[in-house]
Amino acid sequence: MLFSEMVHNACAENTALGKLKFFGDIRLRSEYLGNKNFDENRYAWRQRIRMRFGVKAAVTETIEAGIRMATGGTNYQPTGNQSFDTLNFADFGFDLDRVYVSYQPGESFKIIGGKFGHPFYCPTEIVWDQDIQPSGAAEIFTLPKLGVSLKLAQYVIREVDRANGVPVGDNNSELFVQQLVWKSKKNNALSAVFGVAYYGFSDNEQLRIDARASHTDFLTNKNFGTGLTGPISDFQTININGHVVYKGLGIPLKLIGEYVNNLGAKSFAVNGTNFGDEGVAWGIMGYAGGLRNPGEFRAGVGYFQIEADAVVANFNSDDLQETNVNSVMVDISYKLAPNVVLQYDGYYQKRNNYALAVANGNTVGPNKDTRFYRHRLNLKVSF
Repeated sequence: MLFSEMVHNACAENTALGKLKFFGDIRLRSEYLGNKNFDENRYAWRQRIRMRFGVKAAVTETIEAGIRMATGGTNYQPTGNQSFDTLNFADFGFDLDRVYVSYQPGESFKIIGGKFGHPFYCPTEIVWDQDIQPSGAAEIFTLPKLGVSLKLAQYVIREVDRANGVPVGDNNSELFVQQLVWKSKKNNALSAVFGVAYYGFSDNEQLRIDARASHTDFLTNKNFGTGLTGPISDFQTININGHVVYKGLGIPLKLIGEYVNNLGAKSFAVNGTNFGDEGVAWGIMGYAGGLRNPGEFRAGVGYFQIEADAVVANFNSDDLQETNVNSVMVDISYKLAPNVVLQYDGYYQKRNNYALAVANGNTVGPNKDTRFYRHRLNLKVSF
């Protein structure tokens, strides 16, 4: 090979590497769980880790491809945590949780396909846990001057499988999401974001089947409990959310609000007892301080109430204990370095409807005073 060819090939490789962007994060966690007959679990003090590592490639000026690996169980998607309890220090799993290609010809339009992060505005995890990476396609239309975005998604949960027109095995199941988001113009003192979204699932019975096959935590929707054969609600959910940030007092103040109404929630009997539709969820969270620079603090407190059929327990927050729960949350964070944050977050939780939890087959204590306490110390490093 001629020297000129070697130089040309080396330059080509360097150019290709220059288009790659590597990223990742590691979170170390020490967690105390105080369980007062809230579910089948008991007291625990556990040490956990979450690691995510990915790479993006600018294939052209308009096309990007990316992958990401993450720790966590493949049958418990709302978390990437791995507990330090493997037999004889066995290796942790590290699985592919993102693989996608996106096309963005300008700031007004973007389309993405594959398995990727949920690209919708979600200031809390009442509806969607951000650890869950859906599969399918999404389109984003933006009017930058107006601060308005229209977001659409078509997620495939189960494929269509038919023989001579008759379904075979599990049913096809999809999720369709639409959201309209407005962002205020940049202002030194005040800024705001508001969104209205609709989540529609095509096969609710398949949601029940998949919840039972995954984990007992996901059985908090009505009649999702193992062995129950009664009717279930449709899940056609309206989600209204937003936040406001005010910086006029010297420290940032942030107020977050979220409201959910499942239009498909129904009243019916669960294990012989009639219950209402249980279709509403809401939450409010306030923060003071910021984490822009090392040495800064941020503190927050919030309250969340999620009725049993307000959202699909398979996909919303495991920190908020899925559905049929109310929670008080405290979050205190300190920025140690540009990419290092030390955080405490705590949860005080109880069942929203004790009688429904019992009828639904959820393991709870012998009286209505069932409570769950969670205290966590996290060290988060990003790179």
